Parts: sequence; structure tokens; C-alpha cells
Amino acid sequence: MASFETQKSRGKYVGKVKSVRGNALEIDGSEVFTNGDGLCFIGADGRMQGFLVNAVNGQFVIPNKMLDISAGTILWRNNDQRFEKILQGKTAERKIPVNMCFISTDGGFALDVKDSDGLSASSILACEHTPSNDSVKAKALIVKQLSKTGDTPFSVSDVIDKTDGAFFVPASSLNQLRRDALMALSERRMSHFRPADSPLIRGDATYFDEALDYRANVVNAKAETFYKHHGVKKIERGVEQTLDYTGKALMTTKYCLRYELGCCLKGKCKGKPKVSLKASDSLVLRNNDHRFRLEFDCSECLMRIYAID
Repeated sequence: MASFETQKSRGKYVGKVKSVRGNALEIDGSEVFTNGDGLCFIGADGRMQGFLVNAVNGQFVIPNKMLDISAGTILWRNNDQRFEKILQGKTAERKIPVNMCFISTDGGFALDVKDSDGLSASSILACEHTPSNDSVKAKALIVKQLSKTGDTPFSVSDVIDKTDGAFFVPASSLNQLRRDALMALSERRMSHFRPADSPLIRGDATYFDEALDYRANVVNAKAETFYKHHGVKKIERGVEQTLDYTGKALMTTKYCLRYELGCCLKGKCKGKPKVSLKASDSLVLRNNDHRFRLEFDCSECLMRIYAID
């Protein structure tokens, strides 16, 4: 998250240089490298240097330029080609599987849909029955058009054509039948999972606690009214209003100065400590005329900041 050596992004720790063989670097560890990866390190002059990976052979990488680097040098990756490629594609798409059943009715056709949660809906198409000249092609058209779900949250697992292609149905009619059925299913799911009598919908859900401390940051009447409406009985105002900082954490963060100084009490640091620091030593931040005490919660890997004066 930050570094004392450089203001630039070091990225992720990937290992140490195990050996230098000609124009290739052998890197220890199990990281997988890709052509185009950007690797960097802190040079002997204390400045960050870097190079691009031109070729990879197992744990050997060939830089696009050879720098003054030796065995034991710690390497970081600040450009991961494989990760960037994943981000360019679809990374989080959820589709709800549905099964479809296409049937003929006295006045046209109907489509029944049922999702993986057991919820179902249907739509009706009023039209004349036109016999098909080719049942195989007619059935293929029905399956093809009903399987197109587009940007809806559904994906079709199976389409059963009870007519067995006996009738010709225009693609536009099949599309409308599918849209209507999926819309009805969406509404069915909304009413099932978010019923009108739900406390969340009515707006009278009970808050999980009856008391709020300064961390809720309640500093105006609207916030206080909101929490009281949801069952909170005791509310402490935020510190920016009370200006009472005694024993209250001004910040709780995953950023840890002990880690950055190479003195992690859990031994997670890489390389040598930057300062000589004992486990019992206290750390204080100074900002102009103000001082702040640091508290480390190693069980949760958190650092908290408290005002001293």
C-alpha cells in the first residue's frame, strides 16, 4: 500500500533472484510469469528500477534489458499481463438457469419457464396454427429463438418442444413469447425473494444493535431520526461534533507501519528490518504540533490511530 523506498507502485512481491545466468534471471518461489510482465526492484543506490519480461522458461525470465541486479535481490511485479487479460473479459457474470417448455394451445401457443429455484411463469401467444413444411427446421428454429436470453439474468439449460416442430412459428413471435415469459419470471422472483410484507421493503427493519457509539458518525438530526426509527435507543454523536477524542480510534486501517518498517510481529515482512524495533516499543506519529499513538491488532492485521494531544 505504501513504501519508504519509492512513491511509485511496487506491486506484488514475487520472489528473489536466485541466480543470474547470462541474460536470464532465475527467480525462486512458485510465481508464474508471462511475457510483458513488469518487474521492479530497489537498486544499490536506493532507487527503484524495473524491466519488462521478454521471455519465460520456467522460473527463468529474460529481461528486455539487463540492469545491475544480483542474486538475492527482491523482485516485485507491478504489471501482471495475465491478470490484466482476465480483467478485460467478463469477470463476474451470474446467470440463473431456466428450463423451457413450448406447447400448442387451442388459440395459439404457450411457453412455460422454470428456474433453478423452482419458480415458474408462462406466456401466451394468440395466433393461428400453420403446419410446417419441414418439422426438423421448424423445431430447430423454435429451440434457437427461445434459447436467446440476451442481457437478461437467465440462461437456458433446456428447451422442450411439445409440438415437435409440427407448426411454423415466425421468429419474431417466438422472440416475443420468450421475452414475455422471462419478464413474468423476473417479476415472480422479485415478489418471492422481496415480498411486499418484508421489513426491508416496508422500511421498518430493526437495526442489529440498540446502541451506537462514535464510529457510526451520527452528526445530524436526519441520521439520528433514521436510526431511532429502526430501533436504536442510545446514540453517541460523532467525534467531529463532540471533539472528544479520548480513547477513540481516529482511524482503523490495514496499512501497518510495523510491516512497512520490517518489524511485523507476525513475521510477514520480506527482507531486513529498516529500523531496530522491539515488540514492546511504542510508535507515535507526529503531525505539526499533534501526536498520535499507534495501536496494533495483529490478530486482525489492523492498525489503529489515537490522538494523544
